[in-house]
Amino acid sequence: MQNEMNNKKKPMVSAVVSVHNGAKTLDRTIESLVDQTFPKQDYEILIVDNASVDATKDIIMAWSSKSGGRVRYLYEGKMGLSQARNKGISEAKGDIICFTDDDCVAVTEWLQELVKVFTQYNTDAVLGKVTLATKIPQDVWLPDWFIKQRMAHVDHGEEVKQIKEEDLVGANMSFKKDIFKKWGGFDSAEDLRLNQDTEFSRRITKLGAVKYYCPKAEIFHHYSISRLNERKLLEQSVSWGKAAAFVEHEDVADVRSFYYCILQLFKRGFSIIPFYIKRDRDNIFFTKCKIYSYWGRLLHLVTNIFQKN
Repeated sequence: MQNEMNNKKKPMVSAVVSVHNGAKTLDRTIESLVDQTFPKQDYEILIVDNASVDATKDIIMAWSSKSGGRVRYLYEGKMGLSQARNKGISEAKGDIICFTDDDCVAVTEWLQELVKVFTQYNTDAVLGKVTLATKIPQDVWLPDWFIKQRMAHVDHGEEVKQIKEEDLVGANMSFKKDIFKKWGGFDSAEDLRLNQDTEFSRRITKLGAVKYYCPKAEIFHHYSISRLNERKLLEQSVSWGKAAAFVEHEDVADVRSFYYCILQLFKRGFSIIPFYIKRDRDNIFFTKCKIYSYWGRLLHLVTNIFQKN
């Protein structure tokens, strides 16, 4: 099925990157966006400085000068990834808006391949491939499947295809700009601090959005190895739990949700005891992740109590 964009030979594209204190990685991210094979006159690069206090602004301005203004500096003083992304959306001139992160590097054909899918298929959104590019030190014991899950690895095969249940991922997601006018932007709720992309993906899917996957539009994610710190991963579990409850519209009025979380906390709490006795580090940690996730769900539910009273 052909898209209405076929009537436009060259859709304008906006590549948007949100950054908070990302000076250490931002330079190579911007370089990869400047060096795209897509016609230079047909795309812009918007870098949204989300209240950074490092050299982020200097790096962006240097690239703006070097690129003849194709790299645009935007500032969003209110902290939050949703706020920064929404700022980019409001300033974007493109018919298509493509998002990636400040610790990512795009292949040179990234925009070209994304636009190809938008113009050939009747789609509102495109998810690209995300390959983890950080070298794992030998002292990191976490299994590959867990790291891929937590660091947003995306690989749904080597063919362009329509996706339905698969969530869009912030490191490599693109949209027709019109859908933001139709269905709104990213939700800035605190409980979605790390999962705005998931909420938005599921929201537009329920509203009828068509999504495609494009493997050739690949992004390499150079995440910081510090993100694999066990304490940070447990904190991430809490955030994921809060976001899951938010996205699934769990409410304190639903007594079953509340008691289900309590039950799971007790169940997981007792199940971890044998692992401590056996000194089974792997299962101790993975069970802790589940406990922290249910704790996050419970915090979301309890917070709603106080907000309603």
